[in-house]
Amino acid sequence: MRAIAPVATVLMEVTLASHRQADFDRFERIIRDVPEIVACWSVGGGVDYVLKVMARDIDAYQRLVDALLE
Repeated sequence: MRAIAPVATVLMEVTLASHRQADFDRFERIIRDVPEIVACWSVGGGVDYVLKVMARDIDAYQRLVDALLE
């Protein structure tokens, strides 16, 4: 799918595998340095975070997700 706008804006749910404080701290430290992640909300329930990601297009978003998962 190609972008229909100059920028793809995606809301992304994140659930961490482990819920130790060190894991939350590590996650927040890593995403703080990712310029495409423009907002991060910590939420309750089954999801830990919701991220607002702005990328050049959907392909760029997918590459970013792939890199973060590595």
